[in-house]
Amino acid sequence: MDWVNLLWPFALVALIAWGFGVIAVSLYLANAWRSDPAPSIRERRLMLLAGLPWIWAILLVLTVNSASLFDAIYRQGAHCSSHSHGHLHACSSSEYLLASGAVELTVVGILLFLVGFNWTRIAVRERGLHKRVATLSRLSQGRRKLRILDDVTPLALAVGVRDSFVLLSRGLLARLTPRQRRVVLAHEVAHLRRGDTLRNVIFEVMLAIHPFWQAKKLRDHWRQALEESADDSAVEQFGREAVAETLIQVARVSRTNSSGMFSMSGAGTIHRIQRLLAPSTVRQPSSPWLEALCLCSLVGVVLVGSYYHHGMETLAYWLTGG
Repeated sequence: MDWVNLLWPFALVALIAWGFGVIAVSLYLANAWRSDPAPSIRERRLMLLAGLPWIWAILLVLTVNSASLFDAIYRQGAHCSSHSHGHLHACSSSEYLLASGAVELTVVGILLFLVGFNWTRIAVRERGLHKRVATLSRLSQGRRKLRILDDVTPLALAVGVRDSFVLLSRGLLARLTPRQRRVVLAHEVAHLRRGDTLRNVIFEVMLAIHPFWQAKKLRDHWRQALEESADDSAVEQFGREAVAETLIQVARVSRTNSSGMFSMSGAGTIHRIQRLLAPSTVRQPSSPWLEALCLCSLVGVVLVGSYYHHGMETLAYWLTGG
């Protein structure tokens, strides 16, 4: 079990940073949306929040173990020999490793299983979506960015990652006016132009280590921001009233798309309609205060890990009951 003895210190330090990251994200989600910033600002912040526990965990593991890793690379033992036997740190020699028991093995196993399970679930889901997209592509007419599906089911989707395209069904087109069709097309093309399908996969991968309730909240905010951004792109061409009218009509006749595909009737449709018909007159905040705060937190993590690594190791060792 030497690999567990080596992995356990890394896992424990990463778990500490992950916990603080999850708390920070929860605090932001509890208060951040009252100001209702612009969708583009929310997208940037949500992507940053989704990656925050990852970044904190990686940085803290690297900095806390920087001295011992340096010793391991250059075949020196000054750092390891300065600690008592059993002290929590990573060394190349098993003499200084903290012996791991059943509890440590269980914790490491559960952490690896949860992350691996979430990534496997995402891979399986994306594979299923890929097969569905391939099937729809074969059944549709056209092989470019716009494809028409001969189906009575109302559909308007931006699909695919590498071979992305807009898929419209005849069942939807038959229930829309020519102007409404152009609005729907502008909305879906905005998703393609901004690479929303690929960004959504990246976002889902980062959510793999978030608690399920927090991941769900981040995902809901993320999809809402993406749909509102696509609405804004259509508004630039056709105006708010035309987009709101089209959104109402599409919501009446179409069904919500599954995960990984973007539809004009997705996310919070009622809120989007209200936003279009009664736009806020409050000036949207544009200062990158969250980005600056996160950058400062990353610097703080590096400083804590580098200059107080012995204290962090002692804290982690104390948490194990040592």
